[in-house]
Amino acid sequence: MSHPDIAAGIVGQAAEPSQEAPAEGSAPPILSLHDYFRQEKPAAGPFLSGLRKAKPKGFEPDDVQAALRTLPETDPEFQKCFGLAQRALVEKSNSLAHACFQFVGQAVRQRLAAEFNLDIDLETPAPDVFQAVAYAVKPALADKKLEKRAMALLLAAALWLFRTRQLDYAHVITTLRELVQPPDNTKQDPTARQIQQNNYRFLAQFGSRAATLKALADFIGPWIAQAQHMRSEAARQEQAASALRRDKEALERALADAQADLAASRARLAEAESRVASLEKALDEERVGGRHRVTQVKADIQGFLTAQIMPLVADAGEAASLNPPRVHVVAERVETIGDRIGRKIEWLKSSD
Repeated sequence: MSHPDIAAGIVGQAAEPSQEAPAEGSAPPILSLHDYFRQEKPAAGPFLSGLRKAKPKGFEPDDVQAALRTLPETDPEFQKCFGLAQRALVEKSNSLAHACFQFVGQAVRQRLAAEFNLDIDLETPAPDVFQAVAYAVKPALADKKLEKRAMALLLAAALWLFRTRQLDYAHVITTLRELVQPPDNTKQDPTARQIQQNNYRFLAQFGSRAATLKALADFIGPWIAQAQHMRSEAARQEQAASALRRDKEALERALADAQADLAASRARLAEAESRVASLEKALDEERVGGRHRVTQVKADIQGFLTAQIMPLVADAGEAASLNPPRVHVVAERVETIGDRIGRKIEWLKSSD
């Protein structure tokens, strides 16, 4: 049996149990990893469905350790573990899927260390980890007694690294292709057509039979769906970011207009203050009998500025400094300041 047929067979065998549903009158659902792996042909779908209702947050630590301890006997070919990983990839409960892949990761590392003398450093980038796993199991793929187990372990590692470390699908396919077809180093800088031709050659190797091709499609399907979802989410986020940028630009323009209006109001206020100062000087030069009137005018102006103008200026300045600025408040205060100053100026003119 060739490696592609092994991969397809593993995928097919792992996918079928996950579609089973418990028959009416069957025993209570299995709710522990240890009991799941003790089953001769466990069904991952019903197992996760039962867990979703009874233990949505995952597995107990003692259960995980018991399952790992007996895994060499309960799942020597690693088929059950790979089947669980494949079903967890489409599990709708994120917390339960996370718990499954945490276990799968531990199982993969345990089996690699025990049978292939490979210790995985979790600080190593995911592509390098998968490359190391592929290199470690490659000799076993040439052994008819070990090839099925080795391929299951390799594919389970791929799913684990994808779900927990965002391993890129293209890297998985490239690595699998190198296992069945060594890279051609005689040609440099392949054209797009050559790349496409190589990809179809790889597809032909994996899909020499209809059942094998379907199994391969089942295997890559979750990655394609995930990529499509990520593209849609990226487009949605870009649209939201564009809308936010437009809103920000509109607010910045409104703030600039409000600040310009406020500056004009301050200029008018300065002009009024300057006129008041001139009037005060003229009144000071009047006869002693006019000093009483000067005092009254001064008090009136100061009271006007303090009571009617400065509070409005302070309100406008505070509204303009907010984030986002309260543009309508600034506009209202500016208009009121202009009206009051205008009326006061007219009053001063009539009092000359």
